[in-house]
Amino acid sequence: MSTRPLIAVSRAHFVAGVIAVLAFCGAGVARAQTTYIYTGNTSNTAGNWTQSNSWTSGTIAVTNTSGNYRLRVENGSNATLVYSAAQGNTTYVSAGRGLTIGSATTGSLSITGGTFSTSGSSQQDVLANSNANGTLSLDGGNFTGSAVGLNMLLTGGSSNTTTATLTINSGTATLPKLEIGSNSTSAGFATISLNGGTMNLTTFTPTSTSANSTF
Repeated sequence: MSTRPLIAVSRAHFVAGVIAVLAFCGAGVARAQTTYIYTGNTSNTAGNWTQSNSWTSGTIAVTNTSGNYRLRVENGSNATLVYSAAQGNTTYVSAGRGLTIGSATTGSLSITGGTFSTSGSSQQDVLANSNANGTLSLDGGNFTGSAVGLNMLLTGGSSNTTTATLTINSGTATLPKLEIGSNSTSAGFATISLNGGTMNLTTFTPTSTSANSTF
């Protein structure tokens, strides 16, 4: 009668093996996108990024990191969101859009320092969509847009009063592509003001023939 040999496996080796299997199984699973929505608050008169009651569910958007994130700026009549040097160097590499300013609700963002980038995102950034106005102001620091573009007046406004405003006072905006509207009927007013700083623009595409553009 034969006996089977006993195999001794230490707890440490067993746990390590389980972790390795789990890591292998999860290697091909893409992490879901996290969306942060800035709505502002009447108590946040300076547009402070780190004031939790200015964010949906009190979840402050992460900064000084890189990941599959999306920022939606929808502050309405509340203070403009300010991205400052304190926020560091941030890249939202989104599986969709990395940034929308003014979509459903008017939004405004000012970059005064540091670097905010959506480079690597698979869809265009949006500055004003539908009947919501959008404003992006460079007041120092750097902004690098998605490789597929920044779209001003994505669908335009049905009342033809929607405004998309891009202002560069200082700092650097790097835009691989700047597009006005997503089709020929995207209506509204797009204004681009270069008061200082630098705009590195590779491609300009005025897709809409209905929008009013001012440079």
